[in-house]
Amino acid sequence: MRKPFNLANALAGHAVVNGYGVAVEQFAYFPSNTSPYKIYALVRDTEGDSVETYTEDGKYCVSDASTNSDLYMLVPDPKPEPRKVYVNVWRNDDVFGVIHATVHHTSEQAAAERTTSCSGKKKVFIGQKTFEY
Repeated sequence: MRKPFNLANALAGHAVVNGYGVAVEQFAYFPSNTSPYKIYALVRDTEGDSVETYTEDGKYCVSDASTNSDLYMLVPDPKPEPRKVYVNVWRNDDVFGVIHATVHHTSEQAAAERTTSCSGKKKVFIGQKTFEY
C-alpha cells in the first residue's frame, strides 16, 4: 500500500517506492538548485542501482502526468490479528490406546464440549491446548 510522496518523511528515512514498487532510498535534497529536479535518490532495481532526479513533490517528470517512476511513501501492511484454535484432547476408554482431538474456534465452544456427554461412550478428557497461527 502506498500514499503520496512526502519529502520531509523521505528525508527522515521513511520507506519510499516508485510506481513499480521498487525501493528508492538515500535521498539528497538541493533546495537551491535552479532546476525543478531538486531531489536525487538511489533506485534499487534488480537490473542495477541508479541515481535518479525528482521534483520536490516526487515527480519523475515536470509535467502533471503521472508515471511509474514517480515516488510514493510505502505504508506497511498492518499485522494480521493472530488466530487461535482450542484443541480438546480425549482418550476413548472403550478402545485401548485410542486418543483423538477436537478443534474449536472459541474457548467457550471447547469448554462446552467438555461438559457434554458422549452418548454412552467412555470418553475421558485429557487436556486442552491453545494454538496461535
